[in-house]
Amino acid sequence: MIKNCSLAPLVRKVSEVRVVEMTSKLCDKLLNGKDQHRDIASIALKTVVAEVSTQSLALSILQTLTPQLIKGITGPVSL
Repeated sequence: MIKNCSLAPLVRKVSEVRVVEMTSKLCDKLLNGKDQHRDIASIALKTVVAEVSTQSLALSILQTLTPQLIKGITGPVSL
């Protein structure tokens, strides 16, 4: 996993497609990972979202994450 301190500059330098891909993978870790990975993924996802600077990127992230997050909160609880 990428260190949080280097994630913000990375988000600003890579293409929007890569940022959407990163957010999707972080969301998957958040919903399906081990406890320690979920904590890291949630912090990283917050960092990525905070660095979103264009409306098109925000829309792409919303379109990708919303179905995953809805499925995560409405699906069966895994212990």
